[in-house]
Order: sequence, then C-alpha cells, then structure tokens
Amino acid sequence: MIYDLYERDFGRELQRYGVTDFVPSEFATETGGVPPMGLWDNAMPTIVRIQRFRSYIGKPIVICTRAHGRRGYRDYRANNAVGGASGSIHMRFNAFDCTVLGLSVAETVEAMERLFPGRDRDLWGVGTYSTFVHWDTRGLLGEPAPARWTA
Repeated sequence: MIYDLYERDFGRELQRYGVTDFVPSEFATETGGVPPMGLWDNAMPTIVRIQRFRSYIGKPIVICTRAHGRRGYRDYRANNAVGGASGSIHMRFNAFDCTVLGLSVAETVEAMERLFPGRDRDLWGVGTYSTFVHWDTRGLLGEPAPARWTA
C-alpha cells in the first residue's frame, strides 16, 4: 500500500518537474523501501539535472544499478548493506548512482561538465567508480561542495 502511494505521488512530483525518462521505482531502496515524503525536495534538484543530462546526451541512463546493490535513496539498513558512509547523502535522498548506456565513466563525467556551467558544478558531489558515477547536489543541502572522488 505505501509503495503504491509512493509510486503515484512521487510520480506526480516527477511529472511536475518535467522528468519524463525516469519512474519512482528507480529511486526506492533495493528492498522496496521508499524515501520519506519529507525528503522529496532534496531529490528534485539532482533528478532534474539528471533528466536534463539524459535529454542532452540522448542515451538511456540507468539509475540505481541493481548489479551494484545501490539505489538512489538508502535507508539506514540499505546504506549499511552496501557499506555506505555513515553520513551518506543517499540517506538524505539527494544522491544517485548512474550508468549511461554506451558511455564510459570518464565520458559520462566529461559530458556532464560540458553541459553544466562551472557555477552549477560547484554544487555537486561527483564520485567516479569503475562502472558508475555518483552524482548529488550536496551544495544545495548546505554541505561542502564541490566534492570529487574516485573509488
């Protein structure tokens, strides 16, 4: 029941912000946990940028790759299960792990930086991993930004 309400209501939020290429299930935890409604505003700045990026590159973006056991939102249990940092931005529903089909991690980051001007990038946290890019807008949450790392 809660998941159905999340699908409906967060789906409406995505539509309201013009997000057309993603669905609510892509942002829930691996175990079906849903982000609390009070965190939804944290997610939208990052999701809107990912949507804009998707439109720019014209390639599918997979959010929350199951192969890595990661999801956009992580509750405490999901965060511990993937070995996430204790203060992970994922638990605040502002971070998403993304794979762009047909682009390497390096090509993905290069394309992100071409699309968005420097000031916008100053709000980001971007982590590069072997098969995906972590992307958040931590600066809008008052967290130190920009942040860059490679794992």
